Amino acid sequence: GGSLDSGDRLNGMTLPGDNPTDEALAEFPQLANLQRLYHGVPNGFSETPTDGFQPRLGLAYAFNDRTTFRAGAGRFLNRVQINTTAAYGFNAPLSEMQTVITGIVDTPGGASTRNFPLVGAMQSPDFTNPTSWAWNATVDRELPWAMRGALSYVGRSASNLERARNINQLQAGTIQRNPGVNSNALRPYLGYGSITLYETTGTSRYNSLQTQVERRSTRGVGFSVAYTFSRTTDNGSGRGDILPNAYDDSGYYGISDLDRPHVLVSQVRYRFPTLEASVAPLRWVLGNWDVSGIFQAQSGAPFDIRTPAGVDVAGVGPGSGNQFYDQILDDPIAARTDWDPALSRAVWFDRNAFRPAAAGTFATTQEKNSLRQPGFWDINMSFRKGFNVAGTPHRFDLRVEMFNILNRTRLGNAVTNPSLADFGYITSLVGNRTMQIGMQYLF
Repeated sequence: GGSLDSGDRLNGMTLPGDNPTDEALAEFPQLANLQRLYHGVPNGFSETPTDGFQPRLGLAYAFNDRTTFRAGAGRFLNRVQINTTAAYGFNAPLSEMQTVITGIVDTPGGASTRNFPLVGAMQSPDFTNPTSWAWNATVDRELPWAMRGALSYVGRSASNLERARNINQLQAGTIQRNPGVNSNALRPYLGYGSITLYETTGTSRYNSLQTQVERRSTRGVGFSVAYTFSRTTDNGSGRGDILPNAYDDSGYYGISDLDRPHVLVSQVRYRFPTLEASVAPLRWVLGNWDVSGIFQAQSGAPFDIRTPAGVDVAGVGPGSGNQFYDQILDDPIAARTDWDPALSRAVWFDRNAFRPAAAGTFATTQEKNSLRQPGFWDINMSFRKGFNVAGTPHRFDLRVEMFNILNRTRLGNAVTNPSLADFGYITSLVGNRTMQIGMQYLF
């Protein structure tokens, strides 16, 4: 055995700017002795774009008094937001994360700390603005009975989306080829553990067919029905999405975590007559109510089967995203069953349809987000009524809101962790009626 007694632990670390500011020195006086870490990089670690070309084109054509066609296309640049996932302020030398070993949390006095190797997160020097092209085409048509219908195609293609990868990941099979060796001794950048690099290399695509029929409020009645059939694909669904394999993302493009192929939303509103000519009790109980309801139904969230946290089948060391399982059966949902009240569970997919990849390799037979959680439908309603205070301009507004008014239960999410006993099952029912009552006094 031995220990590292010399060398620069911070070798390879870079701080933004040319030197520490007075404000930085006041908060972190240790920066006065770290001039060697300043190399003139931008204050934000990458150049901040200050302008961009965003052309837009739109057109409209009326076939007649009742039918119109509209279309548009354009380029959009998004401003990069603060990434709270990255937490660059927790990097050394500003703040070091250490591991406590051979100790007890309640009495850490007898423990020893290990602050080597360092772990960190970093923003890519090539960080740039997320960019998207969007386009749409719509046919509008006036319909009988004060209704209007619309049929639209909407598409979007995006690039430079935020995602992350561990640039200090080992090659597949390294752990298996070096039994008993600490993975940090095999890293490409020695002296460091995982290094999470946040970069703008993601892409996505969205295509949808959207329909809508609505009736403008006439004689107290109005409603609308909207349905969207869509597909969203990407190779990174969020800034915290870490690639399972930092060196190859070719198999990572697929159905997005955000994909909901079917969404139906319908709303209706009815205003009761004031009943001014009726007797006061009837007018107070039934008159002038504003009632609205919303019906919503949509597909469930997509998911796939991956290794539990801390399990490294591919032998690449800690720090990368969870690794895919291989799919060995063609139809994992063939075994699906209804909810069994006696067993308090339902089979959602065949747990035997998936298995870990061979040791030292990445899985190749399961597509990203190939399964989907249960969808849902729900009905919510709102009742509103105003009460005038006689002889004054004052009034009370009463509002009653009911969510899941039918008190309907539905299937919860399936267990997707393959290390759990209920893997492949749904073990819960969710959903209950919720009511809110509010009173407002206006004077």
